[in-house]
Amino acid sequence: MYNLNENQNYSIFHIEKLSKQTELKHQSEALMQAAVQIARIAEHLTNETVRTEPKPEKNSDWIEIASKAYEFRRHRVEVFSDIHIACGPAWDILLDLFINHQRGRKVATGDACIAASCPHTTALRWIDVLVFDGLVTKSPDPTDARRSFVYLTADGIGKMHKALAGQNT
Repeated sequence: MYNLNENQNYSIFHIEKLSKQTELKHQSEALMQAAVQIARIAEHLTNETVRTEPKPEKNSDWIEIASKAYEFRRHRVEVFSDIHIACGPAWDILLDLFINHQRGRKVATGDACIAASCPHTTALRWIDVLVFDGLVTKSPDPTDARRSFVYLTADGIGKMHKALAGQNT
């Protein structure tokens, strides 16, 4: 075994201390760089949000926006005779189906579930409700037995036209 004298013990201790200080300095620099990057991202996101948000000039503009949103929701409830269909996941599914219908695109059941912005099983239940109410129909994919498509019925399209027309009033 080696016998280290007092000076050698001090030197080893000093080297270990310097090594730890150097490591901490590198970690500190890395954290500072990360903080700078996070600050840049936050600034970018803040600028994006500021650019895209509407900026009414007066309090009365906010009241008008809120009033129109309220009236539009009430109109949808009137058209569909059910607040649960005129709002929330069912409404999101209907909007997605309507947009894709207008674009001439098919919508797979799984994609309609994603459009609902809720758990998949909840969206599937809403699709079943919409089918039961005659607003939506499902049909199997002729090329893939694992998949089906969801379509607005003629009644569903008519009610969507009527509901969306109320947004402009």
